Amino acid sequence: MNLKKIIILLLVIQALIGTFFEVTQFFLPSWIRHMYLPDIFEFARTLTWLFGILSYVLTFVGVIQIIQNKNVELFSAFKFPIFLLFAENIFWFITTSLSTEYSFFIPGANAPWHFYLYKTLSLALLILISIHYLNKNKEEDNAETILAGKGARFFNWIIDLSIILSFSFGHMKTLSQGYIFEDIAFLNSSASWFIFINMFWYYLILELFFHQTIGKLHNNSYVHFEGSKFKAILLRTLCRFIPFEAFSFFGKEGWHDSISKTKVTVPTRDKD
Repeated sequence: MNLKKIIILLLVIQALIGTFFEVTQFFLPSWIRHMYLPDIFEFARTLTWLFGILSYVLTFVGVIQIIQNKNVELFSAFKFPIFLLFAENIFWFITTSLSTEYSFFIPGANAPWHFYLYKTLSLALLILISIHYLNKNKEEDNAETILAGKGARFFNWIIDLSIILSFSFGHMKTLSQGYIFEDIAFLNSSASWFIFINMFWYYLILELFFHQTIGKLHNNSYVHFEGSKFKAILLRTLCRFIPFEAFSFFGKEGWHDSISKTKVTVPTRDKD
């Protein structure tokens, strides 16, 4: 069994486990059941819940594509589940690294049995997917591309920002039980620092491994770089934090493109 088949098998098992517990333990968020406007934390948790359901649905869509094509491939439907898996673990690792109450590898005393199975599957998938995509990106470096349009890139940014904010606010309740910097007064006055940490690692890791983020999946756009990939992606990520950097895209190109000598492109075959 090759690497792709193992990845697909583990994705399907994970989706089946997740779907089983969604069905058997289903409940609507309180703000929907009682018809009131949610606060930012409730809304964020609802979004992350919906992202998880979408991930399971697309995994099963990928299985249908395999059956229809009679070919075991990581079809495009699998990308969102794979990227969300990475994003979830990035955000949870950051949160548990800062928390005084939780650990990334050791669940709480009341964690259900299926948490251990789900976590083991997730870690195995992270390792296998990392190996697969690092090799895959080397093979696709010479693909013919065109520049992604500014409208599409704005939509990319909206999607990525939604992902980052939903997980950031969703995990703040965990940090409210204790975190390693709580004695530093200015960090208690705003949650911005936590959001910025999540944003930095989200963009850095996803673009390093996949040359894409979740926001770039809708038009299959990729980050194209020159020279050292790590240097280019790191500089690109750091440039996102330059004040008013977002407004630089009203010009010819944004600062996180021009300074890092990167660009966002779309394979020409996806435009035919």
